[in-house]
Amino acid sequence: MLLWLLPFLGACDGGIFGTGDGGDIINPDNVEGSDPTDGAGDGDGQTDAGDTPGPDDADNGGTAGGSETAPQARGFENLLAGSDRETPLLSLINLSQSPITAFADADTTALFTPAIQPGDVSSLVAVPLNSQSLSLIEADEGRPQLLLSPLNLGVSSVSTLIVRDRFDETDTDSDTSGAEPDSPAPLVEILALPSRLSPGSDALARVRILQAYAIAGDTRSAQMLLLPAGDDPGGSEVSLGSVSPADFQQIPDYREVTAGSYAVQDSLQRFSPVPVTLAASQSYTLILDGSDDVIMIVQDSESGDPR
Repeated sequence: MLLWLLPFLGACDGGIFGTGDGGDIINPDNVEGSDPTDGAGDGDGQTDAGDTPGPDDADNGGTAGGSETAPQARGFENLLAGSDRETPLLSLINLSQSPITAFADADTTALFTPAIQPGDVSSLVAVPLNSQSLSLIEADEGRPQLLLSPLNLGVSSVSTLIVRDRFDETDTDSDTSGAEPDSPAPLVEILALPSRLSPGSDALARVRILQAYAIAGDTRSAQMLLLPAGDDPGGSEVSLGSVSPADFQQIPDYREVTAGSYAVQDSLQRFSPVPVTLAASQSYTLILDGSDDVIMIVQDSESGDPR
């Protein structure tokens, strides 16, 4: 019997007793300190919760310290000479429900003090020449709303910031987990556009129009017409272009018109014609603001006030 068993014992060479040279098979993913993303991996792109986020994750998260959320960011350049000042000028029209202020670069002193309240228009403020960025902040909670960077404001430039509540409110209240979102959606949308203060050398007025909110709930795009009217009618009929709330971020161009009195008319006839008087050599911004008065008229000059 012993002689009969010897061949079988030799063939087992560690397979039963674990003393052979094959050893146990160790999965590299289970080795402490190994990184399954190095090498071939399993290709599913997943990482552990403690892994350092990549660039895409940083877009949805906060700052490096993790205590603040990063605002939306975009560049802005205004090299148009709009005044006779030797420094860039800035104003803010707040059509939102949040008080807004601004900071240049890392300066801790706000450009607008106090913050511009809902429905108000700021006075002109000087922005330090060669500023690299401009931060727009919701003042009550100190929440960043927009970072204009890179920023390039030329000498004598005049810039206007127009603020409205977010037009697209989707996904802002969809989180039911009870946890604070990593990067809350901005409360407002902000349009930055060049403006003109310096009077022209001719007798023409310059006027532009944009739409911040719907007209009686109607968000359709429509032509806005400038029709001669009143006691001192201006020149011929002028189309100011097609506008809608969805086009809020599009920068409107000034149209040159003969000075005089006009009426702004909607091609869809959603409101009665709004009278407006345009003075020679002055520039105006007309804003469809969703109010009962329909249009906010802003004279883009140092002495001009919204009416």
